[in-house]
Amino acid sequence: MKSVNVVCVNWGTKYSPDYVERLYKMVKINTTLPFKMYCLTDNPDIYRDHIIGVKLEPGFEGWWNKMQLFKDEVLPPGEYLYFDLDVVIVGDIDCIFEYEGFGITRDFINPDIGLLGGKEYNSSVMRFTQNSAIWAHFINNQTRWAAEQKRIPFFGDQNVISDFLNRNGFDCPFPDEWIWSFKMGSIRGRRPVDHTKFFGAEIPEGGKICVFHGQPNPHQVNIDWVNKHWKNQVSESARISDQEREAIEFQKLDIHVEKIFDNTEISINGMKFTIPNHWFWSEFSASWEPQTAKFFKTNLLPGTDYLDIGAWVGPTALIATALGANRLKLIEPNPLNFFNLVITQLSNNLFSKWFLINACVAKERGTSIIGPLDGIMNLSSATNIRDQNQDGVKIISLKLADLISDDDNFSLIKIDIEGAEDYIIEDLSIFSRKQSAIWLSLHPPFIPDVERFLEKLLSLGDVFYFVDEDNTLIDGKVLESWIKTDAEFPSWGTKWGNFFEIGLLPKKWFGRDGKRKES
Repeated sequence: MKSVNVVCVNWGTKYSPDYVERLYKMVKINTTLPFKMYCLTDNPDIYRDHIIGVKLEPGFEGWWNKMQLFKDEVLPPGEYLYFDLDVVIVGDIDCIFEYEGFGITRDFINPDIGLLGGKEYNSSVMRFTQNSAIWAHFINNQTRWAAEQKRIPFFGDQNVISDFLNRNGFDCPFPDEWIWSFKMGSIRGRRPVDHTKFFGAEIPEGGKICVFHGQPNPHQVNIDWVNKHWKNQVSESARISDQEREAIEFQKLDIHVEKIFDNTEISINGMKFTIPNHWFWSEFSASWEPQTAKFFKTNLLPGTDYLDIGAWVGPTALIATALGANRLKLIEPNPLNFFNLVITQLSNNLFSKWFLINACVAKERGTSIIGPLDGIMNLSSATNIRDQNQDGVKIISLKLADLISDDDNFSLIKIDIEGAEDYIIEDLSIFSRKQSAIWLSLHPPFIPDVERFLEKLLSLGDVFYFVDEDNTLIDGKVLESWIKTDAEFPSWGTKWGNFFEIGLLPKKWFGRDGKRKES
């Protein structure tokens, strides 16, 4: 008997894991074919047994994650039947599994002329094999999609898929009667004139799958057939318990901050520090840079050393200390920030652990100017490195090679120099000889020649894996799209703009799975 695959996508918190479990149960009841169930998700560990969690590549928001269905090597080769999580299956779907070629249903509202002029298809249910051409159409036209979404906020994955299909002469959608809309009913092209009426509230003749796009969702509806086919389709014994979910979900660092007179007291996982007051500490909490915290917890091995290039006033140095780093080498060019580090070292008796260097990293050894003077009060690090004859502070400049020695045992290196990464990108390969995971902050808006920088960064792929905070591989094309984006505030960036972090894992010491090789 033919074996097939089912897949869904669950990103973020819009739908609970119960929705995935219910989908599995509905498929199982309504097909005679054996199948495997995959879920593309940002949290694969919460699924078990009959649902195979597959880690989504980071950098995509909401419905754009669905495009990863078509990317090579995300899913095992084979034929797939995809379902949105807001569907209710009410009849035999063997015919959909057995459909020849690409399968998709006509859109409910704009079936004949869509947002891009051609026919519009609804991507709630699709039958496909991996199609790298669809992925390439999506990833190679990011500027166009961003412009369309700016013009039309609900522009999304199905518009891109429809555009690809129209360009390639597709004209074989699923029969209309198989799939209907809870809002619009079984008649395509109907417009929602009264949002209190749901024209699909009865199962139409031949109907197999009801799509609950927008509102309401299935759990918000009290109708007999929805109760029968959706609400009752969850096995409590198969569900992962709340206690198990809490145990396997990433636990944030336990951070507490209290301002006391002229100082601030910080507790990280029970280790207490007294530090000089600074405006930043009021923002330091368990929710501060969760990606950084996760990468540190995964890759900093207790009892090993830590290198912090661009230590600022010390948040990541404190985290590394609390996580059990043996010796910390902290590099900070800004004299005012460096003074904060010195006071922290003195106040907490960290003489044997912290080695402080007031210098910047650059292409050449010598001296550099950071400034101007009236700006260094707010500079985190070496954002404005100047050559000479500038109104700033003269400091020592070192090359990356000057920061490591034979007796260093770094398991983690953090580099955050706010655009100055452009000066040292060619030298990063020296760290490939160390068993160190690298957490690198990137600031494309601060880099004068982005194309040149990107070329040099991608060339490091010969010796490093590019990963996210979970040590999951980041595709070079995706990394390129992040760096070259025209978006001022992309989804993967921060509230300050297109600033983000990536991990670099030396291939000599790490596998493609992100795990350290045995020594």
